[in-house]
Amino acid sequence: MADIDAILPSHSLDAEKAVLGTFFLNDSAVDQTQSILSVSDFYDPRHQEIYRCILKMVGEGLPIDPMILIYEFERKGILEKVGGAVYITGLEQSVISPGNVRHHAKIVRDCSFRRRASNALLKLSEHAASDISEPQEIAARAATLVDGFAKGLSFTTVLSSEESATIAYDHLISEDENKGFGIPTGLRKLDWLLHGLQPGGLYIIAARTSVGKTSLAMQIGLNAHNNGYGVSVCSFEMDALEIMQKIEAQATKIPVEKIQYGKTSDGCKITEEEITQVADFLERFRQSNFFIYDDSMASAEEIISQCLAIKTKQPQIGLIIIDYLQLMNKKEKSENRNLELGHITSSLKKMAGKLKIPIVLLSQLSRGIEKELKPRRPRLSDLRESGAIEQDADVVIFIHRTSEQNECVVADDIELIVAKARKAKVGICNARFVKEITLFQDVDK
Repeated sequence: MADIDAILPSHSLDAEKAVLGTFFLNDSAVDQTQSILSVSDFYDPRHQEIYRCILKMVGEGLPIDPMILIYEFERKGILEKVGGAVYITGLEQSVISPGNVRHHAKIVRDCSFRRRASNALLKLSEHAASDISEPQEIAARAATLVDGFAKGLSFTTVLSSEESATIAYDHLISEDENKGFGIPTGLRKLDWLLHGLQPGGLYIIAARTSVGKTSLAMQIGLNAHNNGYGVSVCSFEMDALEIMQKIEAQATKIPVEKIQYGKTSDGCKITEEEITQVADFLERFRQSNFFIYDDSMASAEEIISQCLAIKTKQPQIGLIIIDYLQLMNKKEKSENRNLELGHITSSLKKMAGKLKIPIVLLSQLSRGIEKELKPRRPRLSDLRESGAIEQDADVVIFIHRTSEQNECVVADDIELIVAKARKAKVGICNARFVKEITLFQDVDK
């Protein structure tokens, strides 16, 4: 006959009893486990009800006493449902060492995680078996389910003032020259203003069409890659080949026209040496953690699921780039486009915080700025279908071609305007955009 425990969902009744029994011996044990355990983590329904009542008693300032607990259950008429008075008072006998309560709590939480994982996989199996499910829908559902049961995997801890002060002091005396510095963009003054791209930040790069939004984003991605970070690019506008051709031009300084067409518009052909140079770069790039997702029909929910799935599979991913906001749509479209985009930017901001990595989101500017008689620098109010974009963004960077203001300035002169910076500095960085290699370069002024 099969062992009944082998076919039951993962659980440890002994660990559950030890945790609850410890609460009767030491009130402070509740403080040690509240950041780890929730009521649903207990497998036995009796233990769920007992833990729920204990948390209520703590909230009301009552001592954790078996007799008070029994009285509460009698008053509610559910004493027998939770095992009776003998069962509750006997929980103390399950405790071998009260000092191990946190360890026992983690056993309970681990079992709870395994049950959630099993349930998620069962649901996914049922979804995959459905003939009406498309492969992309199954993949998106898988990422959503994985994210759902993984939410409670890491244990959070409430830090005391002593622990918090220790962390702050260790950071203060650290000799790391780059402490607090995020992922470098590769542009010196921009990095000085931003202190690099910070974990959990939502960075908006906005400009009119054909000014270089995608080129700047890919340059930042390439620089992150060169500094050892994994990168995930989600593109609604360009396919993987177009993106790679920009990156090849930036990395090798070979004109993008040569890479795309074999020659420039004035007839200058790509040389064997240049072909070898690009091939060598691609051979090195082949081994890197740089992912491109170029499904222009994907919904915002699918993009988020894809990002979560890639990060789960490739923990070294340190940067996500999305090109671009106005091409994103939710599965259930809203009559109010501003509200819809607001939901998208809010979700992306939450994802950045959850994954603890920066997200670079490209955005168009309103066409209204093009209709104005006198050219000017962009403002935050120029963000197209702005909605909550400005509110959700940690940083907003405008790309502004200065020749629009002064005809004497060559067309390649650019201002990178940091118009909003939640934890950094606002300011203007002068740069030059070399179109033939799609590369932004620092300019000292």
